[in-house]
Amino acid sequence: MTLDLLILGCGFTGKELITLAHARGWRVGATSRQPEVRQKIDTLGAVPFDWCAGAPLPCDAERIIVLFPPSGLDPQRVANAIGSRTGLAYCSSTSVYGPQNGAWVSESSPVDPRSPWAVARVAAEAAFIQNNACIVRAAGIYGKERSILNRARAGRLRVAGNLQRPVNMIHVHDLAQILIAATEVGEPGTVYLAASGRPVAWIDLARRAAELTKTTLPAPGPMPDDPNLRMFYSESKRCKPTRLQSLGITLRYPDTLQALSTIAQSQT
Repeated sequence: MTLDLLILGCGFTGKELITLAHARGWRVGATSRQPEVRQKIDTLGAVPFDWCAGAPLPCDAERIIVLFPPSGLDPQRVANAIGSRTGLAYCSSTSVYGPQNGAWVSESSPVDPRSPWAVARVAAEAAFIQNNACIVRAAGIYGKERSILNRARAGRLRVAGNLQRPVNMIHVHDLAQILIAATEVGEPGTVYLAASGRPVAWIDLARRAAELTKTTLPAPGPMPDDPNLRMFYSESKRCKPTRLQSLGITLRYPDTLQALSTIAQSQT
């Protein structure tokens, strides 16, 4: 079986990718270790696969997008199992830049990973670049099904760290667009930033979420113990994508605060 697109590690972003790929008339497959997710993949009209990272691919595909996190995996073994090919995109994270004291970073900025998650991401990027993959560094991903609005409604907003730190975001629809474009016209071995380019102060984001959900912003609390979460609440950088135009991408949701208002209206 040869598909037009194979999504490795289907979750929130993968489901959006299936929708966009079907709109192009593509035959799509997606993997997950979770039976309930594979059932959702099937419901969306894609071919579900139970596949373990590092094992031989479940099928061949013209394009492959890798979404699963690298934690606990040998990145070189995983990349080698997928193989060197065109039409390959690896979804990484802007956490690889580390703390930048509010400075602007772009695709060409050096990485400085400080958290265990970010260190693993950098190792995975290096392995996939050897196999001619495009690297897409995603900012904080949100959309109708998952955003700070959900955390506010559930009482899970954490107020900690530098409340004025800039937060970089990308709507899941825009991220899916970028990933697909990377498999079609991206330059192998090239890094692309998936971010709105309009960072928002964290406190402004939290206040907008509380306002839209009619909830109360909690009082400031201590930093979390988990080193990955601690880095999330202390990192401060501004992400400026400079290569999206080369992919032919125009963001549908360049303004995060406005996009949250749109999401909230659709949920009433």
